[in-house]
Amino acid sequence: MINSLRIGVADDEPDVREFYQLVLPDLGHQVVVCARNGLEFVDLCKASSPDLVIVDVLMPKLGGLDAIHELSVDGLLPAIVVSG
Repeated sequence: MINSLRIGVADDEPDVREFYQLVLPDLGHQVVVCARNGLEFVDLCKASSPDLVIVDVLMPKLGGLDAIHELSVDGLLPAIVVSG
């Protein structure tokens, strides 16, 4: 049995964001955050507390690694980091 995860995704490429929004629900998960830059991502994640995040390394306004660091201040956050 697969446990459904609440997932936050961030990528500055619209096609990549659309891919996550299409594929992750088919795998039984819920996309609760979908952001185009790091600052937007951090704000949305703080409001929705995802179980897992998938981020691009290089994004406008705040990179993925810095976003993860900011979100992990209160505790560990499972993350997948993607780089083109």
